[in-house]
Amino acid sequence: MNIKLTIEPSVFVPPSRVIHSVSIQVVSLVLFQGATLLATILDENEYPVDTKFFELKGDEYAQWNNDDAWVVNYVLEKLSFTKREQ
Repeated sequence: MNIKLTIEPSVFVPPSRVIHSVSIQVVSLVLFQGATLLATILDENEYPVDTKFFELKGDEYAQWNNDDAWVVNYVLEKLSFTKREQ
């Protein structure tokens, strides 16, 4: 079943959740051309809050050069997050 209906305007305010971690996955890779990364933003209970896709092409793909630390820093910068030192 798929039903769509018009409702009276309403303001939706999602509950606030504290972001605790980010999971980064390579979802596609074309050698020597580019890659697509998926960042899943998780709350303190490891529940997903949001997901973001990032396309690495050209210079960005070349900078990766199989250095996972570069990918981590790239995603954190794009999301404006800071890695927590342990």
